[in-house]
Amino acid sequence: MADLWTKVFLLLVPDMVNVDEKEGCAVFSVRVSPGAAKTRVLGEYAGGLKLAVSAAPEKGKANKAVVEFLADALGVKKSDVEIVSGQTSRDKRIAIRGLAPAALSAKLSALLIPTRRDKGGSPDASGSGGLFPSPPGRGSG
Repeated sequence: MADLWTKVFLLLVPDMVNVDEKEGCAVFSVRVSPGAAKTRVLGEYAGGLKLAVSAAPEKGKANKAVVEFLADALGVKKSDVEIVSGQTSRDKRIAIRGLAPAALSAKLSALLIPTRRDKGGSPDASGSGGLFPSPPGRGSG
């Protein structure tokens, strides 16, 4: 069950990641920073999701890491995640099959919910953490 801060955040913050529907898929933008210390969500960037991936931007390694991270974070199969544009760019468009735009929007918003479970304050590939620190007196870290 979500705690009070999560509920307040979801009520007060509009969808920060724009999700469109195209050819039966939910589509959104991602800004990728490859070669990071660890794979994690950095936040929102220009209406899209900003990700750091630990993989290097060579031979499709970073793209593969993006697909694997998003599939795991969104609870879908890797085969349902496709980079539809930006294969050689930091700015990408991602299509997700099997999720309605509203459902994807909710899942993306949940990735941005403030928690503080890791020192970096951001969700990582293990699913721990969140974007913003906990309010004073809440959480550890």
